Amino acid sequence: LTIGLLSLISQYDNELRRMRSVLGKRNSLKSGNTYIGSTIPFGYSVKDKKLIENPKESKYLKEIFKMYDQGKSTMDIKIYLDRQTDIKPRKTKFGWNLGTIQKMMRNELYVGVQTWKWFETLPNGESTLIEEIKIKTPKLIDKKIFNRVQKILDSKVRNNSPKENRFMLRGVLKCSVCG
Repeated sequence: LTIGLLSLISQYDNELRRMRSVLGKRNSLKSGNTYIGSTIPFGYSVKDKKLIENPKESKYLKEIFKMYDQGKSTMDIKIYLDRQTDIKPRKTKFGWNLGTIQKMMRNELYVGVQTWKWFETLPNGESTLIEEIKIKTPKLIDKKIFNRVQKILDSKVRNNSPKENRFMLRGVLKCSVCG
C-alpha cells in the first residue's frame, strides 16, 4: 500500500512538473520569445530568448536549398557540408546526417513561420490538440525556392502503399493451398 501510494504521489509530481514546463514554454512564446530551449536550429543563433540569423550558417543553409533546387542529391549536399571546416552539425561529431539535411529542408521555420503545438493524451490513448501558436521568426530562405524544394522532396518520397504488381501469369497460376 505504501509503495503504491508513493508511486502515485511521484506520478502526480511528474505530471505537475511537465505541465509547468509546457505552460512556461507557452507563456514564453506568447510574450514574444522565439526560442524556448532544445537544439538551436541550424542557421540561427539565440539572443535574449529570440532566434536571430547566424550569418555564417545561414550562408550554408541557403546553399543547401540552392543545391537541392538545382538537382543535387542529399548525399551531394552531405559531402559538401562534411568538407566545410567552419561549420559543424549540432548533435554529432561524425559528419552530417542525410535525415537531418532532409528535415532541415522541410522546416518552415526557415521561411519565417514557426508553429508550436500543445498536445495532450486523453485517457482512451488518443492525442488531442490543446493549442497551436504561430510565431514569426527571421526569414532565411525565400518562399519560392522553399516551395520548389518541397515539390522535389514530395516527388522523391517513396510511396509505401500496396501496389498491384503486374505479372504475366497472374490469374493463371494458383496455389493449391491458399488459392
